[in-house]
Amino acid sequence: MKTPKKPPQVSDDELRQAYQKTALHRMGIPFERAIQLDAVRIPLEGSVRRSTQQSQSPNNC
Repeated sequence: MKTPKKPPQVSDDELRQAYQKTALHRMGIPFERAIQLDAVRIPLEGSVRRSTQQSQSPNNC
């Protein structure tokens, strides 16, 4: 049986940058509180991974 690949770790700084782009930041919800919620943390991690993959992939335009 194959073990699922573990996604690369996302740094706290990268998560903070993604958080700064959200409405939670503008609503005054602190990063420390927001990151405790799986419903917030998981999409932020996905956003960081997606932006990292896009910046590393060659541009085929």
